[in-house]
Amino acid sequence: VRRATVQRGFPNRLRVTLEEHQAMAWWEAGGTTALLNQQGEVFEASAEGEDTDHLPELAGPHGQAAQVKQVYEALVPLFALVDMELQRLELSAQGSWRAGLDNGAKVDIGRGGPDELVARVGQFVRTLPQVTREHGHSLESADLRYPAAYAVRLRGITTLVPGQVAPPRPV
Repeated sequence: VRRATVQRGFPNRLRVTLEEHQAMAWWEAGGTTALLNQQGEVFEASAEGEDTDHLPELAGPHGQAAQVKQVYEALVPLFALVDMELQRLELSAQGSWRAGLDNGAKVDIGRGGPDELVARVGQFVRTLPQVTREHGHSLESADLRYPAAYAVRLRGITTLVPGQVAPPRPV
């Protein structure tokens, strides 16, 4: 229940009005998971019997749920332009944004306000179809943190010579 109101009616009546939370996403902050409603409010509820498997995952520091929801709602239509669904959006404690798409691709968006993030992702989705068409492979990951460019990794394309082992990635 998001809100409950009780009003006294004449002569011996009570009118009770209940407003339910409408879950729009999972919310993860500080290692705990809850639900996020349409107003950007975090709430605890039993997910049993509810159809919550389709909900996106949003994550960030405590108190940032409304901001993450706002950015998520701004980015969803942009990724839809290239037939990709934004399944996870995360704001790090340092202020950096990262997206997870339905095809498993990860996109490091970087820091900035909502307008900067939308502009950066907009430029990316406008040019991504040309890049993937030219190379004939789908997106594996992208790094949009560069001021006037971005870097991509496409599935099935490598810079390693056959038989060469990739150096270990820093953790």
